[in-house]
Amino acid sequence: MRGEETRGEILEQPALMRRALSILSVPARYAAEALASREFVYSIGVGPTLHPASLLGRILGKVGGPGAIEMDAEDFSNWLAERPKRPAAVIFSETGEEREALLAIRELRKRDPAAPVISVLGSPGSTLHRASDYGLVFTRGPGRMGLFSPMSVAGLLLAAEVARLAGMPARAHSLRSLLEAAPEQAAEALGRAESVADEAAELIARSRLLFVVSTNGVKPAAQEFSYRLTMMSGIMCDVASPGEFLATKHRLLSAGTPVLVLEPERNPEVKMAAERYGAIVIGVGPAGPHVPLGVNPPGEIAPLVYAPALLLLALKVTLILGIDPDASVRVM
Repeated sequence: MRGEETRGEILEQPALMRRALSILSVPARYAAEALASREFVYSIGVGPTLHPASLLGRILGKVGGPGAIEMDAEDFSNWLAERPKRPAAVIFSETGEEREALLAIRELRKRDPAAPVISVLGSPGSTLHRASDYGLVFTRGPGRMGLFSPMSVAGLLLAAEVARLAGMPARAHSLRSLLEAAPEQAAEALGRAESVADEAAELIARSRLLFVVSTNGVKPAAQEFSYRLTMMSGIMCDVASPGEFLATKHRLLSAGTPVLVLEPERNPEVKMAAERYGAIVIGVGPAGPHVPLGVNPPGEIAPLVYAPALLLLALKVTLILGIDPDASVRVM
């Protein structure tokens, strides 16, 4: 059957989260010690690994850790902001051989030879792994769906350990507890999406352009969905925050353009603005309305819970278009 291998990778996401929790907890504890002693952290991604990097960049400063910024590895050497003292880097990479990631390490160590580098990657023994001071390695290959789920778990494990070292044990325990609950919530959301997402997929498949509106809390999942949907189906995606959409993006709409809104109950004005231009609004959230996930995860783990369900939606759209993702070149 078309798409069965890709579907299997998507349905496996909750299990991958559990496995990542099991095998990465101890390495994260040691790596976090290097982060906690620094003043600033670059959370760096390459292509799709920018999505879990953005999750770490957003949460690290909220748990008592050093300041942080997420960025694409391609932009690192040209970053013109004031160079912080005592930096560190966490680099997310699926292959460990991306030229941009290796150049980022070289540039960082020009600035500070003692700067620790932590890699979160899927390729043990790779060039990036050997060049790093600490490695959080999830050995399963990226496949078509990449390593968003285990890499996001790795980043949140680092954040929890940094909180513990920063003297915030309650915050660390809370984040760890949320992580342990994330696979079950993701599995529930995935099961609901399996049964109710067909209509939403039909609406998206009618256009070659999709606007995705997401709050910052679930934006990494929105970015992962958009990337995979474009790679599998060819549908172009524009991801915006509610503020960005209401300020400018809604004026680009035309009648029948689909707008996927994540957590629509948080921003009802987005629906009103989109429908004013004749757009078709598709809501994905705890209560839907088009794809009701049945769970309302806290912001820290919301991307982990939303991502598998959204990937399943992307697969359904692709199959409606008559494309078999299993027969295509594997997406990295």
